[in-house]
Amino acid sequence: MDADVAKQTQKFLTKQGLKFKLNTKVTAGEVHDAGVKVNVEAAKGGKEETVSWVPTKILDTSLTDIA
Repeated sequence: MDADVAKQTQKFLTKQGLKFKLNTKVTAGEVHDAGVKVNVEAAKGGKEETVSWVPTKILDTSLTDIA
C-alpha cells in the first residue's frame, strides 16, 4: 500500500475510534462472551500489556444464510 494512502487511512480510522498498536506482536488471545482480550508486547521485547475489545454490536456469524 502506498505510504500516503496508509497514513491517510490510519488518520481516518483513528478519527472513527480505532486505536493502532504499531511495532507490537500478539503473545496471547482469548475470546469471551463479552468480547476479546489480547496480550501484546513490543516487537523487539518489552513490557506486555492486555488490550480488551467489547463489541457494541453483535454480528450474526452463523453460516445458515450462505447459499
